[in-house]
Amino acid sequence: MADDAKESGKPTYSAPALTKGLDVLELLAEARAPLTMKEIAEGLGRSKNEIFRMLIALQERQYIERNAETDAYSLTDKLFKLGLHTPSAQDLMSAAMPELTQIAGDSNQSPHLVVFNHGLTVVTAAAPGGEDMAFTLRLGYGRLATDATSGHVILAFQSPKVAARMIDECAAHSPAPLDRDALEKQLRT
Repeated sequence: MADDAKESGKPTYSAPALTKGLDVLELLAEARAPLTMKEIAEGLGRSKNEIFRMLIALQERQYIERNAETDAYSLTDKLFKLGLHTPSAQDLMSAAMPELTQIAGDSNQSPHLVVFNHGLTVVTAAAPGGEDMAFTLRLGYGRLATDATSGHVILAFQSPKVAARMIDECAAHSPAPLDRDALEKQLRT
């Protein structure tokens, strides 16, 4: 029977609780705003009872947080921080940090490194600058790429086809329609 499962491409073991937890995390990651338990249950096609314990477990492990005023749940940056420990992320940090530190020292400013991820610029590294006061962005901070200077820089140096796809990703996360003509004009300057 296990051979039949392997041949059909289906997993030989299942972990329904893990699957349910990952579904919750993925739903919250795609949501534009925090979601209540009812909204999560509806979004996953499950009952509130089915996800209640999962939400508690994810909250206790600090993968999600609940706003006490609204009872809505959102992701924390724990998954992002875990991702920074992967070998490929460590290679990027190892290469970037000496350069960011040099820029910070030369400019007395606080440079940061961002990556484009699903329409957002996400801070992956930062170096404090300035002697008396420093302003840095929190690791994992994400901002709509079309609203961020670093996002404009990334978009401006893409081929037209790639930039259009990236702008489509931004539009999917934007609370208001994007003025594509104004954005493209700004990216050309």
